[in-house]
Amino acid sequence: LVYGVLRAATDSTGAGHWSDPAVVGTLAGAAVLLAGFVAVERRSPQPLVPLRLFADRQRSGTYLVLVLSSTAMFGVYFFMTLFLQRVWGYSAATTALVYIPMSLVLMAGARVSARAVGPLGPRRLTALGLALAVAGLAWLARIDAGDGYLLGLFLPTLLTYAGFGLTQVPLTMTALAGVDPGETGLASGVFSAARQVGGAVGLAALGTVAWAGASGLPGDAGGALATGAGRGFLGAAVLTAVAVAITVTTLHGTRTPERETSQG
Repeated sequence: LVYGVLRAATDSTGAGHWSDPAVVGTLAGAAVLLAGFVAVERRSPQPLVPLRLFADRQRSGTYLVLVLSSTAMFGVYFFMTLFLQRVWGYSAATTALVYIPMSLVLMAGARVSARAVGPLGPRRLTALGLALAVAGLAWLARIDAGDGYLLGLFLPTLLTYAGFGLTQVPLTMTALAGVDPGETGLASGVFSAARQVGGAVGLAALGTVAWAGASGLPGDAGGALATGAGRGFLGAAVLTAVAVAITVTTLHGTRTPERETSQG
């Protein structure tokens, strides 16, 4: 599945490679294998991934939210790196320095969420964090080659990653809530897989959408690349907005006692 989507995304025109026989074949094969995996797991007396793990509405919603938010986060790293180096002409070392404030804000957001999840509850805190990320991504979608660093990139990325940081603790809690002690590692593994595989597949699809029309735009390559990056940020904002809707409709709003939060 990952290979097929990535191969389709390698064409700068986007839609052309979706009809590539190799893409069609690998995606069809992925669908057959995934269906076969579900069938085997359903019949196995000791399944590798018990399907009852997904029966809980909150847990399944958490996995979906994680896939969508991971796609958005991966998208920011990908599109911002291309923009900084190809449009603004930053070196690799300078680009790396740009990510330091984002990483610090992400960690700070996670620390704040550990304290706030008790009084607010997982649903409210996750929705709040994702809403902040949507605002930051929508701001980033307006980025242009002539923008300044402070308003064009620094402030919107801080807002975006502050929002994503707030979701770290509540999403982990809801993914593991109600899981039997013997299946905690399994639920955590699926959580990590949703983050990694979902981010990779989602980023490839997001990149295809971003570059679908950018390559045909008139003007210099830098301007077209800036337009493509803006579309990528906008797509990430839309996916994060969908994650907000899933959060509101699937996650529980029960507040967590302060003592339990501190122990967790």
